[in-house]
Amino acid sequence: MTQNKNEESKNLFEKALKINDKIIPAKIALAGYHEQSGNFIEAKKIYNDVLEINPKYTIADKSLSLIHKYKSNDSHIKGMEEKLKKDIDEEDAKRLNFALGKAYEDIGDFKKSFKFYETGNKLYKKKINFNIDSELKNFDKIKKAFEGPKIKKLDDQTEKIIFILGMPRSGTTLTEQILSSHKNVYGAGELNFLREAIEQELTDENNNFNFNNSSLERARDYYLKKISIFKNKSEYLIDKAPLNFKWIGFINLIFPNSKIIHCKRNAMDICWSNYKNTFASKSMNYTYDFNDLTLFYKAYYDLMKFWKSDIKNNIFDLVYEDLINDNVTLTNKLLKFCDLDWDENCLNFHRNKKSVSTASLAQVRQPLYASSVHKWKSYLVELDEMRKLLEN
Repeated sequence: MTQNKNEESKNLFEKALKINDKIIPAKIALAGYHEQSGNFIEAKKIYNDVLEINPKYTIADKSLSLIHKYKSNDSHIKGMEEKLKKDIDEEDAKRLNFALGKAYEDIGDFKKSFKFYETGNKLYKKKINFNIDSELKNFDKIKKAFEGPKIKKLDDQTEKIIFILGMPRSGTTLTEQILSSHKNVYGAGELNFLREAIEQELTDENNNFNFNNSSLERARDYYLKKISIFKNKSEYLIDKAPLNFKWIGFINLIFPNSKIIHCKRNAMDICWSNYKNTFASKSMNYTYDFNDLTLFYKAYYDLMKFWKSDIKNNIFDLVYEDLINDNVTLTNKLLKFCDLDWDENCLNFHRNKKSVSTASLAQVRQPLYASSVHKWKSYLVELDEMRKLLEN
């Protein structure tokens, strides 16, 4: 979990490299700092330096692909394809396939792009231990926990929290960038604290939900203690963990006066964007297979209907496509929902210096653009199976 001590980390990496400028982990970490800060020119330079030192270091290839806009006859494409032809391990192959998927997508060769994405996903799927049925049972457990007698909400907490949630790749990072550009809002990023509090205080030894007001208070105290590390002095703190959509019922009980922003986007765009990206968290292991991915999406959609049937007035639906079409109106509505005054900085979110470490790190450094809307349609034939699974 990040402590948002990015400058301190950067200084340590630079000190290490002054001693030995060939230390690859330190160079990768420093490149990551610049990448997350939006300094892509410096990040690219360092990733290329790493590949000069060790051409086999495919972590640099994959990272570079996320912030590089490829053109035809790009030498990096040729270099990655040459590496794939050699005797490399599966980890290297996974990284290179996803990187090449992105490269060929940039230059508009969507058939080649899909083949690389598909190969990369199959390599990931082969190595992970993921059971979608277990995941779906957990969704059912969550709903059953809230089908009984109502439990009284806790009293208001002193900390004002904005929870930004929804399916990953639905616009949660963009929404956080917009809101954290406001002078009275602090963006803490993706936090695991709510999930940890619920698993520790509100579940039993059989992983069933079992809670009362006392355990809810313990969960609240756990969460508030964890976020105190940020020493936030702004009026609001943002917790932008997309999968917190699972815990909306608990949020409503533990932090009844918090703001819940649900990010929505076209289902095919969401699923395709999940499929073509890699994620460090095991909670994202549903993304490497069309069947797992679409079943997870349907379970999410069903759970959101369940929450809204009970607490709809406390949830703000932010539709990605509407935001792209009229960001001024949507941003104004968003700020009003959060009881925040208008701040022009929210329209210039791409200038926000806040560190971004999600798969959207390159996109949120640009003004709003419409090219990501219905982007899946470039792969109509290849994604026909996914479309049918979503519709059934």
